[in-house]
Amino acid sequence: MKKIPANWFCDYSRHYGVKPDETGAVDAAFVRKALRLKAGDSLLDAPCGAGRLSVPLAQAGIYVTGVDLTRSYLRRARARFGRNGLRGKFVHLDLRAIDFQGEFDAVLNWGGSFGFFSEAENLDVVRRYAVSLRPGGRLLIDQPGREYLLRHFRRRGRYGDAEYRVRWNRRQQRFETHFRNVKSGESWAMTIRSYTPAQFGRLFRQAGLEVEAFYSDLSGRRYTRGARRLYVLGRRR
Repeated sequence: MKKIPANWFCDYSRHYGVKPDETGAVDAAFVRKALRLKAGDSLLDAPCGAGRLSVPLAQAGIYVTGVDLTRSYLRRARARFGRNGLRGKFVHLDLRAIDFQGEFDAVLNWGGSFGFFSEAENLDVVRRYAVSLRPGGRLLIDQPGREYLLRHFRRRGRYGDAEYRVRWNRRQQRFETHFRNVKSGESWAMTIRSYTPAQFGRLFRQAGLEVEAFYSDLSGRRYTRGARRLYVLGRRR
């Protein structure tokens, strides 16, 4: 079984109506409000993808440091910053290797990009986020609502040239998805740990963060069971 192709997240996003090159203005407005960001503040966007949120946040005067493991995304993000005359930097780095020390006013993990690693590694990523924050800095993580996924996910399906099969591993609390390109025969897999609000609360506390809020949508409504998304906001003590 091969690793996830570099362009897979881009294709997946297009399938679900979220293109990496869209402006991201609505998302960015919510992020700024939740993280209480103002012009001149510094933000770690990790992973940043192709800069869908990095661009509008930088346009609001925030200094963005983007981290991603896909080099093609970083090239596109840098090019977009260059075209728009924006200040910021992009670093090729695995989330598990982040090693910033108290440099940021806020950290963002957006687009369901948390939970890809083991339990210990996921906790370590949150700790690395926390250490990268200044005292009082905030972390915002976005993921699909677990209950919603369990009620609505399709066990089998297809988009584009890819067929997929999804399995809920109840013991490990992970969604395990296998893909196959029907034209090329290429196969790859993705597994992601899905967390409840209570489980996120424990993760944050173990990492030295206080949970400030759980939201269910971009209007800032408090999270309710069965919501489509879960936005977790924490603050460094």
